[in-house]
Amino acid sequence: MGGTVDEHLEWLELQRSKRTFNIGDYNVRATPDFITVRGKTSETWGRDLELDRSRAKVSISTESRTPLFIFYLIYIAYATGFLMFFITTGITVATQVTIFALALLLMFAPLAFDVLLSTRQFLILTAIFYVAVFSAAGYEPLATAFKAVEQSVGKGYVEAFIIFASILPLLMRRMISQMMISYRLKLEEGPSKFEVLTDSPGAVELVNYLREGGTKRSFYKFPLFFLTLSRRKMKPCFYCSTPTLTECKRCNRPTCAEHTGMLRGFKVCLDCFIERRGKIRRNLR
Repeated sequence: MGGTVDEHLEWLELQRSKRTFNIGDYNVRATPDFITVRGKTSETWGRDLELDRSRAKVSISTESRTPLFIFYLIYIAYATGFLMFFITTGITVATQVTIFALALLLMFAPLAFDVLLSTRQFLILTAIFYVAVFSAAGYEPLATAFKAVEQSVGKGYVEAFIIFASILPLLMRRMISQMMISYRLKLEEGPSKFEVLTDSPGAVELVNYLREGGTKRSFYKFPLFFLTLSRRKMKPCFYCSTPTLTECKRCNRPTCAEHTGMLRGFKVCLDCFIERRGKIRRNLR
């Protein structure tokens, strides 16, 4: 039975490793061995291409960054308007300059985190940053700066205003980078070549998947202390016998993080994941 489960598990892992990326008028399907390009429109039908993944060369370049440059110009004007809320009277010039410097820090720190860090690291570090800033709101010159903002937005809305005003441009930047920037994608293997100009973010995801295997989904794990307390409730994983608290939401089969997939927001076992994903694809066709 163990050998049968191992062979079945290998098949499930193979099916999960197959990924399809939407690249404009084409679908690019990546498997551990091959890269298959298929056209989706009447103009591209019949232009299928299959490349050996181990020998194929992949490259991507940014064709147009004009919308992003326009965004940064707007962002500078936006930051200037943000500084206007920190203008106050009855203080020295040096104190006002210090308050402006703090305002710029509040404005540009999240942007720097967003550019330099991954999404998860960005969220964690930004949350720590704001907690530290708002915890020190009673000390100068932050106290004076927050009083100046309070005069404009009202009492009790200072924190919400600062967070919203600094996060909104980041959301706009992500929308622009995903919808208004063009990419030139190239796949080559000897004389076979595929090249397309697209604004689909799937091109970036495809290159990341082919080069690094993609970003593996991680699941939250309880601290070891709580796992020890819950040892009696833990069950062996159906595939590898690793103790786990996770169960499939469809068949209640115990599965560990390595053998769990996400299906419409629910954790399911590999069997249910592959079976349901196949049904969804057939219905879409």
